[in-house]
Amino acid sequence: MSVDGIGLAMVGPAGMPGERTDILRNAFLAMAADKDYQADAVKADQPVGAPIGGAQLAAMIDDVASAASRR
Repeated sequence: MSVDGIGLAMVGPAGMPGERTDILRNAFLAMAADKDYQADAVKADQPVGAPIGGAQLAAMIDDVASAASRR
């Protein structure tokens, strides 16, 4: 069920430097806001809703992982 709330997450390798993480997170948000990208996504029947920022997504994934480990 977590995929419904998170969507398609893009992840990088563990230990990636914070500066690179920030660059990739900002690039993803810029891509998601691009009108040409959105038009192509609609044509490919992909979601175009509001993207989730990287810090918020990381927190959501931590919550899902914590819940799974308590079972």
